[in-house]
Amino acid sequence: MKLHTLIPAIVCRLLLALLLVGTGAAHAQAPTWQTALALNAVSSNVTGMATDAAGNVYLTGRFVGTLSLGSIALTSQGGDDGFVAKYRPATGTFAWAQRFGGTGADQGHAVAVAGSSVYVTGTFEGTATFGAISFSSAGASDAAVFKLVDQGTTAAVVWAQRAGGSRPDNGYAVAVSGTSVYLGGAIGGAADFGPLTLPNAGYFTGFVAKLTDTGASAAFGWVQALSGPGYTDVNVLAATATSVYAGGLFVNSTTFGSATLTGTGAEDGWVAKLNDNGPSGSVSWAVPLGGSGSDELYSLAVSGPNVYATGRFSGTAWFGSLALTSAGSSDVFVAKLTDAGASAAYTWVQPAGGPGDDFGSAVAVAGGSVYVTGGIVDAGTFGSIPVMTAGTHDVFVARLADAGASARFVWAQVGGGSQGDFGTALALSSQGLYVGGVVSPPATFAPLAALAGDGSGVGVGLLAGLGRAALATTPAAPVPAFGLLPNPAHGMAMVRLPAGLGAATLTVLDVLGRAVRSQTTTEAHAELDLTGLPAGLYAVRVAAGNQAITQRLVVE
Repeated sequence: MKLHTLIPAIVCRLLLALLLVGTGAAHAQAPTWQTALALNAVSSNVTGMATDAAGNVYLTGRFVGTLSLGSIALTSQGGDDGFVAKYRPATGTFAWAQRFGGTGADQGHAVAVAGSSVYVTGTFEGTATFGAISFSSAGASDAAVFKLVDQGTTAAVVWAQRAGGSRPDNGYAVAVSGTSVYLGGAIGGAADFGPLTLPNAGYFTGFVAKLTDTGASAAFGWVQALSGPGYTDVNVLAATATSVYAGGLFVNSTTFGSATLTGTGAEDGWVAKLNDNGPSGSVSWAVPLGGSGSDELYSLAVSGPNVYATGRFSGTAWFGSLALTSAGSSDVFVAKLTDAGASAAYTWVQPAGGPGDDFGSAVAVAGGSVYVTGGIVDAGTFGSIPVMTAGTHDVFVARLADAGASARFVWAQVGGGSQGDFGTALALSSQGLYVGGVVSPPATFAPLAALAGDGSGVGVGLLAGLGRAALATTPAAPVPAFGLLPNPAHGMAMVRLPAGLGAATLTVLDVLGRAVRSQTTTEAHAELDLTGLPAGLYAVRVAAGNQAITQRLVVE
């Protein structure tokens, strides 16, 4: 970056940090990283994650070269191969891993788990193998979906299906409900789904297809096109009983069953609900999101009638009657819709981010807690919570408390290095909250030892976890305000803590969010040693339990 563009960026970052540390807002202390693994290869990434009832984590993605998963090594056969692996948080080891693909560019996009059945979807080119099953694509690329049976320390592919035609076709999403397996993606032209055919409906056409899993085999039952004159795709699926929720992006206008959505910008997001009627599928409702800029939806999570979505928006974007305006080139959004059966409406939407290009890529829900991950540049805020990154993009994880008609951010945590790092997948386990994504070592996920690397900027897959502390379903009461005298201070300041607070950790942070002093006390009045600190603006954070509050402090 040239000097004349670098200096304003640094000044902007410092000014924003000064503003943020002076907010004095109360919020929960973010849980610390408990796990951070780089899935080393020539290059790799993690694009999809899921968990089982025992707390195991399943992940899929792509890699080039030899992929190292603890003691397991996979070697790609072509430019890119896909992989699926099982990670055991209880032991911190990978139980098994399998590659799939051939000599072309192949990758996994999403994974879903039901009991011991593991379902994976992705894209393959040319001739590719899935266990002992081999397919050849009909065109440049085809979508694939296959099932493995998890046998504990090994897994076996029991069936696989392809879908596509003479143009590029992709499988992006998979969901399961009972014996029904749902596949989502986009086709570039006319495409076959077993005996079923979708005609060419546009430049790219989003689709949702149903397969029935009979155990050792599966067959397509129906396929529903989401069509229009412009681009459409299905990025994500979620299924409960016979309701299938889908999301993605569209350009221009798109028809969802009898509903037509008209775009207002370069790209717009959408959420729709389909009913599985057995031999056919139908669209119940479809709602757009976005404005005049580029707006995209990347992930959905469903809990009862509540549908949660995340992605990115730029400029002013509309979520039903609710509007957001981005602070930078793009910001994170987390939105809640309420499904009323034949219709749906946005209940609340929350933004996050700063002056950079920020995005949310995955969302998960447990009780009244909503979790989101993605990437954030430099400095930003999650509600009243400030964060600072270490480089171009950092991985973020944040938790919101859903109060029904409203929501607020409770905590936010970041990790990464000086290169591009971001989260792309999120999974809740009985062992904690797990993030999959891309990391460019060296990178730090405090308080763990830094992930070593050569600084080349080449991204490899990331598996990181925040542990059980991240899974609280109701936020505790915030720490009451504390006294801080004198302010400005020189050499020493007195912190007056609320009665009955118990043990508290006092931390002094500089303008970049780095801890420069830290001590623990149970006293109502605690002396804070400031000796040797350069004059300037700092923040004092008081943390007790899983809650914290911050006040600004001037050191003379």
